[in-house]
Amino acid sequence: RANVGQSQHSKQMHICAQRSTTLASLEDAGGAPGERAALVVSEILDAGLLGEDCLGTLRHAANHLLAPGYHAVPASAEIFACAVESATLASWQHLQHASWAPAAYLQDSGDGN
Repeated sequence: RANVGQSQHSKQMHICAQRSTTLASLEDAGGAPGERAALVVSEILDAGLLGEDCLGTLRHAANHLLAPGYHAVPASAEIFACAVESATLASWQHLQHASWAPAAYLQDSGDGN
């Protein structure tokens, strides 16, 4: 907030300290009716890039808060992978037989949202 307040862009920037998924529109955060953001800054990316429900959060922002053609920071990432064959690891991916898996995950279309 202090950096935004001291910048020459303070009238164009608004800091909203809450989960973006709790907002139905930017109006809920003090924006004008119908207003959409041109920039999203993601601090939720982890070392694996997909933690903290990153995909669901960004999907919600794109659908409800961001203007078409928005810019994202970071805009890209480089992923390194190594193929591994393991019966143990493969067994962890079959949630329909996992007694610990919540029902929502068993019926989910793919991202747990």
